[in-house]
Amino acid sequence: MVDVFQELEERCKAEKLKLPHINSVRNRIKKIPAKEVLRGRGYSQEADKFTPTPGEFPPTRNVLGVVQIDHVRLDITVVYSDTREPWGRPWLTLVIDVMTRMIVGFYLSMSAPSSTSAGMALAMGMLPKKDYLADLGLSGSWPVQGKIHKVHCDNAKEFRGAVLEHACHEQRIDTEFRRVKTPRYGGHIERMIGNVNMMLQKKPGTTFSNPQKRGDYDSKKKSAYTLRELEVEIADWIVNHYHVSKHGALKKPPIKAWEEAILGTSKTPACGLPQLITNPEKLVFDFLPQDTRVVSPTGIRINKADYFSEVLIPWINYADPKTGKKKKFVIKEHPRRRNAIWFLDPQTRQYYRIPQFPPPPDTDYENQLTGEEFSALRSRDDAVGKAMEDTDAKAGYRQRSKEREAASVALTTTARKAARSGKSNQAGKKPTKPKQPDRSQIEDRMLGGVNTAPDPSEAFSGFSNAPVMPFTTRS
Repeated sequence: MVDVFQELEERCKAEKLKLPHINSVRNRIKKIPAKEVLRGRGYSQEADKFTPTPGEFPPTRNVLGVVQIDHVRLDITVVYSDTREPWGRPWLTLVIDVMTRMIVGFYLSMSAPSSTSAGMALAMGMLPKKDYLADLGLSGSWPVQGKIHKVHCDNAKEFRGAVLEHACHEQRIDTEFRRVKTPRYGGHIERMIGNVNMMLQKKPGTTFSNPQKRGDYDSKKKSAYTLRELEVEIADWIVNHYHVSKHGALKKPPIKAWEEAILGTSKTPACGLPQLITNPEKLVFDFLPQDTRVVSPTGIRINKADYFSEVLIPWINYADPKTGKKKKFVIKEHPRRRNAIWFLDPQTRQYYRIPQFPPPPDTDYENQLTGEEFSALRSRDDAVGKAMEDTDAKAGYRQRSKEREAASVALTTTARKAARSGKSNQAGKKPTKPKQPDRSQIEDRMLGGVNTAPDPSEAFSGFSNAPVMPFTTRS
């Protein structure tokens, strides 16, 4: 306030105007609407809270007519599946049907949001989920399946990736991006994500929503769920809690809203079943992450693993006729399955399954490991092994190696100079042989040239003087 009044005083003097009292200035400032003050100071998002937003998201006439998608980092810490030690906080990608508020699909991952996680959630949403629930050992009904017509999302870069754009184009799915920094246009998915985190804040290992709520609770020490166990927990909550509980806006459970939308009621006409996916394999392939690789004699190498099949034989070290360089082929890999990749044959334009070679161990534990957790475990083990290194010994070796190198180079240079000068001065003279043969200490010991007393610090020093008996076989 003082700075404002001083600025006003200087301007009034410059323009020869009467200076108002400081209380008048203070009262005038108080009358400025909070929205204008916040927007003028650069807090546009806070100013939007004072902007009227009557109405609601435009209604849709069909189930899966419009879905909303978004990501959130969950308020819980998961553990590694082998050691049960803390791993980190996972990311959840969630898709919700605007008309019925049914959760269409989701994807749980330790990786930051990407077009892969968005694609996996959308693909899951359009496919039947009966077998998925059976694999998780869950009962209940999750009837959502069929073609999505429009995806409503924010402007994050993961929703603008080439793979996701191509997949939506192939499946004829429209994408609509909401205005920048306007979360109110994605209110359905925002509230849904908040509900998931509220549920998880009651579980062991929760990080709560902020440090004040967490207090002295040790999230890492209390963490208990693996990524797969958390996936089961979330899926069970969706199917057997959220879908069957009364929704505040609908005044009925989402699953009842879904059934009524499809079958109709006495007041609303039936919209019918969504268009079913006729080619599930193509749907999954369209949304899978894509890469390019050269085919070598050992096959295709991805993430430090080799994949091989007879299908690859004609393309080993194949050179592109246009460039003359080794051709890179299109590869699809599933983020949850590391035992195979899919290879697009340029001639047949079909994808072929290429198994990992040699195949990974066929155990329940190995089969449950996702490619993501496998990579994380390998990185963790590498870090543990790196910490075991004797850095002082390595530094000492490098220093001694440099000194030996310098000494060897100096001796060799001196000897060669002496040899050249000797040839010019003593031409025709036969060179003398060295008095001692140039051989290693190992050879001297094997030949009996060195006889040292046993070192008591050696583990097997007590056997150093024991006679060695020849190995014989009985006939």
